[in-house]
Amino acid sequence: DNVVFATDAMPWYQGQTLLEQIQNWQAPEVTLPSPRLRIQLVSRAVDFRGLSGTIHGGVISVGDRIRTFPTNKEAVVKSIISDFSEVQSAGDNTAITLVCEPEVDATRGDLISMADQPIEASDKFQAHMVWLHEDPLVTSRSYLLISGPTHVPATISVVKDRFEINSGEIHPATSLSMNEIGTIEIATDRPIPLLPYAESHEFGNFVLVDRLSFQTVAAGMIRHSLRRGTNIFHQDYEINKEVRSARNQQKARVIWLTGLSGSGKSTIANALEKSLFARGFHTYILDGDNVRMGLNTDLGFTPQARAENVRRVSEVSKLMVDAGLIVISALVSPFEVDRMQARARFEEGEFIEVHVDTPIDICQSRDPKGLYKKAGDGQIPNFTGVGQEYERPSKPELVLDGMQDVATNVELIIKYLDSHQ
Repeated sequence: DNVVFATDAMPWYQGQTLLEQIQNWQAPEVTLPSPRLRIQLVSRAVDFRGLSGTIHGGVISVGDRIRTFPTNKEAVVKSIISDFSEVQSAGDNTAITLVCEPEVDATRGDLISMADQPIEASDKFQAHMVWLHEDPLVTSRSYLLISGPTHVPATISVVKDRFEINSGEIHPATSLSMNEIGTIEIATDRPIPLLPYAESHEFGNFVLVDRLSFQTVAAGMIRHSLRRGTNIFHQDYEINKEVRSARNQQKARVIWLTGLSGSGKSTIANALEKSLFARGFHTYILDGDNVRMGLNTDLGFTPQARAENVRRVSEVSKLMVDAGLIVISALVSPFEVDRMQARARFEEGEFIEVHVDTPIDICQSRDPKGLYKKAGDGQIPNFTGVGQEYERPSKPELVLDGMQDVATNVELIIKYLDSHQ
């Protein structure tokens, strides 16, 4: 089915049906400031290396000086191959293979433009989007943004409003349900060169894919990049994570304890820190309840709030790992995709997911905070294990038996740390 959005280039027509809007609307003519080519394939053979893709927005000729993104390397177009023949130039919507001199280090998804037209990228955008999944949109949850061959993790940070498709009215909104269209702000894990859809249909569209099921959950069109996405730059310092870790004589990382309320996460975290501290390690515990008393005091327990809770704690954990500490995070963190997003913020080997696996009937019998009783009485509607599902980790580094002696579980974690220095 065709999907139609309300954009600056395509106003809503009062009194017309959606089908009439589709029939009457004409796409505006758009022109890019210079030709662009997304690399679809790196072609290799004996004594041959070419960059294949389709030109958009202009002409590329032999002798042109081009630049790649994100590597920012310059080269000259040595030859152009189109339809199995060498040509001197190729224009809009032509599939070609470029041979560059010197060869440039580029891969699928990278972008080529003219060297005198540097590519501006951003990691924050405002967009119009239609939600396609039966489950409502969850802000702060990580999805996979796909635009052409570009794939990058992305998070919807804000839902600004929702379009009433029949009347054309715009209403404030905090989420979108299936087939609803709205304005959102989205942040990607790295800067990407998207353009407003009004300027380029090719570089202004995207879809969102669920990172667990790989189902398409949304489709959207970029309105514009946000200034804060292009005006903020990472600053490197000489005293970095490696230097701090070396001074502390330890490998900085986060031990992420996840499990049902009452599974024993906090008890294990406390005993683990005492053991590591006694051995001279520099540690810190981020306990789920403690962070909700300060940093996350504004968050509840809906899926959206839990996703944001995990996002904030993972960001704080990342800063502490950068400071050279061993961080012990003890959170229920019930959703697999949110834990995946937390893991993605760390380098390989820095995130150790530990599932404290305790049967729910044991957790209920313990009920150290009286929460299961309140949930059973209907006082806590989103309580994990009662009113909300807990998704077991699919590939944790460790699974601990929550009914096992605490000292034994601590020893298992320490044994893992010692064997993965």
